[in-house]
Amino acid sequence: MSQGFPGSIRLEEQASEHIDNVESREIARLWVTNFGGATVFVNPLVLPPAQFGMLLAQTLRHAAAHYVDWDGLDERAVIGVMLGGFENELLDPNDIETLAGGGLN
Repeated sequence: MSQGFPGSIRLEEQASEHIDNVESREIARLWVTNFGGATVFVNPLVLPPAQFGMLLAQTLRHAAAHYVDWDGLDERAVIGVMLGGFENELLDPNDIETLAGGGLN
């Protein structure tokens, strides 16, 4: 496996015991239901929490770039709006229940 670049995310060694391909792995799946909550599955065997946080930040930046392409908004403004939604959800969750172990909400 290559060494990567500064800020790159490294797959955990223990992941190789549970998966066939350690060059790339699916970390999470998420979707929303109309008038419902989010459904999210996360594989905790692949990344430690700090690297999962880095992945969330990179995901936010990619999404912001797509919103900029789609409607021409300023990227920093889009990121600010996303961070506001992120903070609001962390401080006052809207979901009915958060379940560990692959349960559904």
